[in-house]
Amino acid sequence: MTDSILERAQAGDAEAQYQIGLKHIYGTDAPKDSSEAARWFAKAAEQGYLPAKREMGILLASGDGVEQDLETAVSYLSLAADQLDPSALYHLGLMYEIGMGVPKDLQKAVRMLAYAAEMGFPGADIDAERIDNILTAERNRKLRARPILKLQISDVDVEAACCKRMLDALLAQDIVFIDSYKGPALLGEDKDGMDAVLDSCPFCGARVQQIPRDTKFRTGSGQPQLFRGCCGRPFLTPDIAEAPFWSVYLFIFSRTSATMDSNYSIDDAVAVLRKTVERKASEIAAFEKKMRRYRKEDRRQATEELIAYLKADRIAYLSVIADMTDDDKLLEGIDTESIVVDCPKLYDEYLSGLDADSLENELDAEEIRADYCDEVLDIMCEGIGEEALSNKKMLKALLDDPDACSIIGEYIFYDDDLYAYLNELIAKKAKKSKKKSKKKD
Repeated sequence: MTDSILERAQAGDAEAQYQIGLKHIYGTDAPKDSSEAARWFAKAAEQGYLPAKREMGILLASGDGVEQDLETAVSYLSLAADQLDPSALYHLGLMYEIGMGVPKDLQKAVRMLAYAAEMGFPGADIDAERIDNILTAERNRKLRARPILKLQISDVDVEAACCKRMLDALLAQDIVFIDSYKGPALLGEDKDGMDAVLDSCPFCGARVQQIPRDTKFRTGSGQPQLFRGCCGRPFLTPDIAEAPFWSVYLFIFSRTSATMDSNYSIDDAVAVLRKTVERKASEIAAFEKKMRRYRKEDRRQATEELIAYLKADRIAYLSVIADMTDDDKLLEGIDTESIVVDCPKLYDEYLSGLDADSLENELDAEEIRADYCDEVLDIMCEGIGEEALSNKKMLKALLDDPDACSIIGEYIFYDDDLYAYLNELIAKKAKKSKKKSKKKD
């Protein structure tokens, strides 16, 4: 380190202070020392020097060389990101992905990472593509699950389709969501095959409606709920436990034939989940060892809650592995009825403390678990439908329920084959009725 830059820094030159901080971060012309780097970054940041605020934000977020302070980290990184600093956009994007110091928002995350990628920040393109794939799968799942009645978009994506042909076009990405100069819109083709912003559905004429966006994500929410799976086993995944009819599923299947809806084979998925189970066992042991050294009661209690959560999470992953591999021995001696699943106060701190490999494994495992549980739900719903439609009393109950008739009728209306078959049956019925009336005459 040259004397001139040190003299300038000691005299209060913010840029020189920032440069010295970088030297300590990377170990160039100075000892590699995060604490010393943070000291110089803090001096420059106090003077409003934006690059120093960015670097200080990164250190505060990770707790590297300083005590972790997520609130200040987000504030510093946001200031730099507002000025389109690629490094700040990248790190803040990753924080939005997992909800670290900010509300979890995959849409914000992918936009920030995409901006960083456009400016050439290393690795941002890979992370942006990874999150975009998650969002695409989530959007398609929601579109398939929601009633086909209205064409609705939010400020970030398509939220619902108006007809089956529009649904097919959205799933195939023949019609896509864009952020146009006028605001959120759908992009399709006009009569001449040219790109055009759509004000209405080209198939049924329904107008495009803008609604508040759905901020619930099935994958990786950080606040999973416990529900009883088809084998009476626990699974952890958001949203599903809210269904009031969940217990009805249990008597239908004693074993599922669920597969994976993601890019993993069952063998690959099991390998990822086994790694997760082993990792969580080590983490639990480490936290139990640390807890014995804590003197403050509130810290001990918070750690106990985190340990209980990790144990429940581990058992939930074991239960998915058991179901995938048809191996009941994995759950022998485990009391699944007493599992605690409330999200603990230290969960964000736990996530931020994971190294890159562990965090990647955590996210992959959550995606696999959510996909598998979706498959289980689909199979159970199919079983419920078969049971209901093959039972005369249940059929009568459905016919007496206007909402049920409307949902079934809507499904048939937008399925071309079923609708054609229904018309064929109606025509045959009318023909028979005509013949009977002729005979009476």
